[in-house]
Amino acid sequence: MRYWLMRAGSGGIAKDYCLQQNVIAMDWAIGTMEALSDDLEAFKKFYRDTYSDDSREQIAANAATNHRFVHEMQTGDAVALSNAKDQWIYLGQVEGAYFYASSVPKEVKEFVHQRKVKWKVACPRSAFSEAFHASLNVHLTLSSLDKHAAELQTKLKPYS
Repeated sequence: MRYWLMRAGSGGIAKDYCLQQNVIAMDWAIGTMEALSDDLEAFKKFYRDTYSDDSREQIAANAATNHRFVHEMQTGDAVALSNAKDQWIYLGQVEGAYFYASSVPKEVKEFVHQRKVKWKVACPRSAFSEAFHASLNVHLTLSSLDKHAAELQTKLKPYS
């Protein structure tokens, strides 16, 4: 099992949508990634074709994020949904493979890259360690929380 931190978009724009629809979602305007193989280079090419003006570093980082979401994240993995404006961390378990949602509400119109999630518990940020808080400072859309597995398991265990 892996542990993931997922951002809820700029200012938490997609938080309510994700919680209400039982999904995690990303807002990359690059079209569906369902046919992309489990090859990071394929993601780089796909991303570069859409964002040709981005730097090599931006392309590599963003392609890696999308690759993690589509291929590395697995059913059964734990996910923490967070945004800087909310004092809560929402914990759930991934319940399905990546899919492209062709129809979403206009307020979150670009959050079309999704996975089903069963939300289990909301915890105040204050319930987490300082080390966990430091991990929340990463600016990636999706990042690993594997080093906090024990802490996350403690929070999720009563809901398993």
